[in-house]
Amino acid sequence: MGASGWDYAVPYQEDLVGAFDALRRKVFEERDYYWGPGADWWPEEERLPWPETEEELWGHEYVQHDGTHSILDIFQIIGPDEEPDYSTMKQVTEEEALRVLGTRKLTRGGRAEVRGVRPVALVRAVRRAP
Repeated sequence: MGASGWDYAVPYQEDLVGAFDALRRKVFEERDYYWGPGADWWPEEERLPWPETEEELWGHEYVQHDGTHSILDIFQIIGPDEEPDYSTMKQVTEEEALRVLGTRKLTRGGRAEVRGVRPVALVRAVRRAP
């Protein structure tokens, strides 16, 4: 069993869902995710080309089990009153940011400070169960 850490910074957008969707598209199109069946360590005779669509990606049993170790493993942003579940992300509230980082507004400049904080306190994302 393993785990990975990843984070992203995108230009500010008022529309959180739009920013999330654009980031997911960018990560997929740039192949900035883990694709085990195409890795050098995968037996050459069994190696697969990169998927052309997310449906093709998630149709592969390997990815269903291990994920992509990227934002592609998160499928939904949930509201402030909803409980996090597998493959969901919940926006950090101003109160949480103040409590954890001492500021109500998270900025790109504060990313270094964030690295020392438990990710669940900031992102509150949970990857899908195998």
